[in-house]
Amino acid sequence: MNKQEKKTVRMHMKFSLSPWLFKFEDDDEGSYLIFNTINRSLIKIEKSTFDKITKHFENIETYEKDKEIRNALEELGKRDFLLSFEVNDVLRRNVLEYIYFSGRIRNDSLFLWLSLTSNCNMACPYCYLSKKPGKNMSDKKAEVIIKFVENELKKNKNLSYLTVIYYGGEPLLNKEILIKLHKVFCEIGEKMKVSYSSMIITNGVLLNDMLLAELNEIRRRYNVTTRFQVTIDGTKEAHDKRRPLKNGSGSFDIVYNNFIKLVKRSNNAESITLRSNLDNDNIESVKNLFDKIKKELGPQVNKVNIGLSWTYPNQNYYLLSTVCSFFPSREQALKLLELYKYLKELGYKIPPTVLTTGPCGVTVPYQYSIDESLKVYKCPGLLYTDEYFGIIRDDGSLKITNSVHLAKYVGDLRKCYLDCKFGPLCYGGCRVMKHCPKEYFETFISREGIKLVM
Repeated sequence: MNKQEKKTVRMHMKFSLSPWLFKFEDDDEGSYLIFNTINRSLIKIEKSTFDKITKHFENIETYEKDKEIRNALEELGKRDFLLSFEVNDVLRRNVLEYIYFSGRIRNDSLFLWLSLTSNCNMACPYCYLSKKPGKNMSDKKAEVIIKFVENELKKNKNLSYLTVIYYGGEPLLNKEILIKLHKVFCEIGEKMKVSYSSMIITNGVLLNDMLLAELNEIRRRYNVTTRFQVTIDGTKEAHDKRRPLKNGSGSFDIVYNNFIKLVKRSNNAESITLRSNLDNDNIESVKNLFDKIKKELGPQVNKVNIGLSWTYPNQNYYLLSTVCSFFPSREQALKLLELYKYLKELGYKIPPTVLTTGPCGVTVPYQYSIDESLKVYKCPGLLYTDEYFGIIRDDGSLKITNSVHLAKYVGDLRKCYLDCKFGPLCYGGCRVMKHCPKEYFETFISREGIKLVM
């Protein structure tokens, strides 16, 4: 097709704005900030340019003569802000369903949450584990996990990624098994041409030089970086009250110092998340904590991802809160937003996940949560409950023991997202908590909220 033919085609095209956009005036009042909920992209565009485009949809020749508008059109089109077809209600719903189901069907990642132990060296009052006897994953069980991973990768040729989250309990209390699995998965990745990545969710007490040296040696050998999530619930007084060691002494000093060393030793490619659980009693203390870290690390705070979660109302929410933030009320969400804004000004990285919650991981194929006894759950938030759907046998195969617990989450096709303006950010939300995060989105999908991820 020559240039004239392309121009003729464009002149007969029907343009329309994507129905999944949120538009806000920027602070300078001469520009718009536009957020696309379908692909989570954000643009800043001059008001005059945007208004010309939307005013002259029917006169495509205007775009051919105005270079500025033509360039803006191309950029809007590339990011799916501008569509070359009209979207009615039926098509809008169909597009959302297509995106949702294609994500489930075409998934190419084996995603495992491995609980290496239910033991913990802390006695946090809000934690379910303080009332549970501890148990470690044995070497024999670890070998079965390895067989399971190899079986899944061989059986499902579409899988090209292996992601493992090591958690518990405190996973570093079973460090030998963690290091063993980490090394073997690195080798499996090389052998089977699969990209392996991992994260350790730790309270930070055992995050010492020896461990970091071992992980660094593995990183150099296999070119694999381990991510970390460490929890600190404020400055010393608040943190020690909320997260004491089992002997009753405070944990702040050792956790804080280990965290600072971790950040200083890391490179920018490593992902380090600092998590803080918030409520009205400690929110100011958490703010002071980040001030303290900024003074100590300076510009290196840009290595730190922030994870803030409003504290769950009771310990039944604890497990879910490790993966799905308990969605706060509008008042609480506003406090969260103000804290995130303050942290961004200090130079911390705000993850784009603050603007999205879905789709829920339990609906994704090849995502499993496995405990020390090799019971298998669809969600890490169900760990140690009776809602496991299977168990891994000694040969590494997965035996379904209760299909009801599998079907009721995976098969829960919630349709509310099809007619909700926040649908592409949620896709029905958490299948276990079944909580609508509308008030949260109404707070964060705002001019101030979307600027967090710019």
